Amino acid sequence: MPGEGPSLIHSTDVTGHMALHRLVAMGVLTRLDDTCGYRNDYADTPLGRALIVEPMIPYGATAAGKLALWVWVGGRFPACFDLISTSHYRARVHGRDMHVHNRRMLTNHMVLLAGLRITSPIRTACDLACMEPAERQGCDVNQLLAVLMTKYEISPDDCLNMLWRNQRWPRHSLGITTFIALKRRRKSWPGVDDDGTGWGAASAADGDGMVGSAHPDVQYGSARPTNVFVHCDGSA
Repeated sequence: MPGEGPSLIHSTDVTGHMALHRLVAMGVLTRLDDTCGYRNDYADTPLGRALIVEPMIPYGATAAGKLALWVWVGGRFPACFDLISTSHYRARVHGRDMHVHNRRMLTNHMVLLAGLRITSPIRTACDLACMEPAERQGCDVNQLLAVLMTKYEISPDDCLNMLWRNQRWPRHSLGITTFIALKRRRKSWPGVDDDGTGWGAASAADGDGMVGSAHPDVQYGSARPTNVFVHCDGSA
């Protein structure tokens, strides 16, 4: 669980830039830019990562794409902020551009996690599969999807069903092609049983930023989130 105190530490919170850089060198913080870093003890869980992201994005915006992926599975902090919003934001945050998408969002495609509006794991997977080719440069989308879908027990068929119900999404056909290819390669996914029908024991510590067990009281995929997750309209 996250520690106490703020998730973000600014140079003004300590004795200046040198002190901030020293905390980064000691492994206490991960640097976002020369003036701010996030606490690594918060970055070990989805709840903690949501607490890191929530103060950085504009009010009312929904974390999506690679930003949502980071919250759900960890890893390297993304180089840009993928958001869903009806507003436009030009200011950079910690040296990162905001990529804003005005997309149709059903209530059950979003959850609230520690106050952060974020796309659900299955919606995040669909958004990643539909990313335009330019956004895919520098990352292995299929590998990222396999990690996310294994951790939250989402099958390619779950994602295909969501895409077939939303055929007007941008690059819908690219998403369909991506999940069909993933379905064929499912035996090679981390944590999937040898026969390709089960999910295996994906139980590595979440602190590695890649794989881990889902919360025992939370169901993902096409199921409604429960426990610490509530829909953005406030319903359980």
